[in-house]
Amino acid sequence: MKNIVRQIVVLAAAMVLVIPVAVFAAGGTFTDDDESIFEADIEWLAAAGVTLGCNPPANDNFCPDGGVTRGQMAAFMRRFAQYIDAEDGTVANADNAANADNAANADNAANAANAANAAKLGGKSKSQFQPALFAFASKGAVSVLSNGIFTVVSASVSPTDIGSCAVGSPQADILVRASGRVVALTTGENATFDLYGNGIQLAGARRQVTDSNGSFAMEWLFSSDGGTDTFSLRATEAQGDIYSVADAQITLEVVQDTRCEGIIIIPLPAPSAPVDLEAGSE
Repeated sequence: MKNIVRQIVVLAAAMVLVIPVAVFAAGGTFTDDDESIFEADIEWLAAAGVTLGCNPPANDNFCPDGGVTRGQMAAFMRRFAQYIDAEDGTVANADNAANADNAANADNAANAANAANAAKLGGKSKSQFQPALFAFASKGAVSVLSNGIFTVVSASVSPTDIGSCAVGSPQADILVRASGRVVALTTGENATFDLYGNGIQLAGARRQVTDSNGSFAMEWLFSSDGGTDTFSLRATEAQGDIYSVADAQITLEVVQDTRCEGIIIIPLPAPSAPVDLEAGSE
């Protein structure tokens, strides 16, 4: 009797072992996708109404390993379009395209103040945004009636325009451009023009108009130390020539961001006392 009972228990255990795991895990919309790695995706398609099944009228199978015909693909696409409310083909209206027609209210007059703020993009240190360009223009005219040096036009750049540094001295490269027009210059006479920076003539920055009226232009790259820099266009006359200068202009552009130069000192820890590596050894 004991042997019979023992055989029944062993047989029952063997039957349990051969039952497929998928039977315990079965569930969801379809019965043939329980062992598929795409089961979650298939369930989403079913929940969205994109797929109805592959074995009508029961439709309890998905046929995950089967092929898709062009007709089935058309059905899938149409049902998906219905799911996103774009069956009429106007995809832009599916989710209201994040209000694309409003373009984030860019054309809204209420945001005009944001455009005005574009002029406030200034920054004056390495920890703040530093614009790469400042421009200052000045216009002038002068009549040269005798020998001498005549200031035609001038313009300045201040430390506020260049910026400041938390450590070290600010520096900037300033491109100086000057131009003008000579009138009432007779044949055989010359008009000579020089650029000055902070009252000092800039060597090599000279232009001449000879024999007749004409325009002139010059430019010079000046390295500033961060102080107020004043530049002037001057007419230099030593030969008694008589003429006039009109439409003279100086434009100053800070063409390089503020460069903050300095040395950051990192304190080093105090040296520790010497250690006797042999201490305590046997």
